[in-house]
Amino acid sequence: MPSFKNILVPVDFSRLSTAAVRLGSSLAQHFEGTVTLVHVFDPLPYALRADYELFTSEQQKRLTSELAKSLATAKVRADTAGAPAVETRLLDGDVRKGSSSMPAPAPLI
Repeated sequence: MPSFKNILVPVDFSRLSTAAVRLGSSLAQHFEGTVTLVHVFDPLPYALRADYELFTSEQQKRLTSELAKSLATAKVRADTAGAPAVETRLLDGDVRKGSSSMPAPAPLI
């Protein structure tokens, strides 16, 4: 049977992603692995003029802070569900093209 040491769980803070966090945590517990919770925020899901700013700097900071808090809550859920180790990643960018803050590829399963 394969051993899953790194389990990637994308989260969008919905009820279904909460269930995915529990399942990923259960797998991590069984295989003594790490859960990596990832949320990708795409600030521009549609085309805008180059000189148009969708969010002010303060709004962007506040939104990022709220997303980080939600990701921290998901981490607590994973810890509570028994995951031996939990990492979180809050990324920004277009997930279809690769996030602008995406780290180098890692062996996540």
